[in-house]
Amino acid sequence: MTYNILHVDDEKEIIKLLKMYLRNEQINHYEAANGREALAIMTEKKIDLLIVDIMMPEIDGFELIRTVRKNSNLPILVISARVEASDRIFGLEIGADDYLTKPFDPHEAIARVNALLRRYHALGVSKEAQIARLNVGNLALDTNACIASLFYNTSATRCVSLVFLI
Repeated sequence: MTYNILHVDDEKEIIKLLKMYLRNEQINHYEAANGREALAIMTEKKIDLLIVDIMMPEIDGFELIRTVRKNSNLPILVISARVEASDRIFGLEIGADDYLTKPFDPHEAIARVNALLRRYHALGVSKEAQIARLNVGNLALDTNACIASLFYNTSATRCVSLVFLI
């Protein structure tokens, strides 16, 4: 399977380095110099993994992560020169899946990319959000909220909902 990775960094050398190491993988590599460009690319392409720098012009990495997390659970790897524990923790808390500090070993970065892609796709996480509601006749199952609703009609449409605790 070929994956689409979007690498967002204003340092072209970093993008070139990772692109060189990723060429042996089955990956289409897209590039953006800031968060605004990244969001534009994401509206045009189906992206499977996002690699994000934090310190960028226009829309920085933290804001990009927040924006992406509003409606996507795609894996996000941060690669940043911000090395303080508070920056790493903040990045992970707002939605990054992994955080690697610069300078970094390109082999480690590729291993992390492959691990994120494996968890997201091979283990079925990417499909989890797609199957949110199943309808069978008058029965609707919301698999994310664990709610079953039975619609029945008398003089007006009525609904009975059951919540399942798992």
